[in-house]
Amino acid sequence: MGGVRPTCLALVLCDRVGRMSHSGLASPVGVLHTISATSFPMITRPFSAWMQLTQGNGLIDMALVIERLPPERLDVERLLVAPFSLHFADPNAMLEHRIRFETGVEIPCPGAFQARLTADEATIMIRPFWMTYVRESEP
Repeated sequence: MGGVRPTCLALVLCDRVGRMSHSGLASPVGVLHTISATSFPMITRPFSAWMQLTQGNGLIDMALVIERLPPERLDVERLLVAPFSLHFADPNAMLEHRIRFETGVEIPCPGAFQARLTADEATIMIRPFWMTYVRESEP
């Protein structure tokens, strides 16, 4: 454990993160709640996970974990772990971090999923999302 765990103010799954020209503030574009596919298993299109954190202190080992929530069980199925570290020099400052999944994420089936953010192995934020099956359009 390197420092004091931060507080996560936002965890957004989106197509990309832009910046407002007049203020420089982050602007998530194409916020994702549900991802649809015509077959499974599938690989999602590229997307980003953008987060905003504060009240941390020092170097913190973090990870974004993508998990499936099987309907028949209480435990989760871990699909992917994206580790990273952030250094909080000022606990009152706000840090932003973005993880870009350039090649997408492999999803085995439709259902409930979550992006779980950890700091020093403790969960600090969970962002649910859903995978749905849609029929291909007929010509």
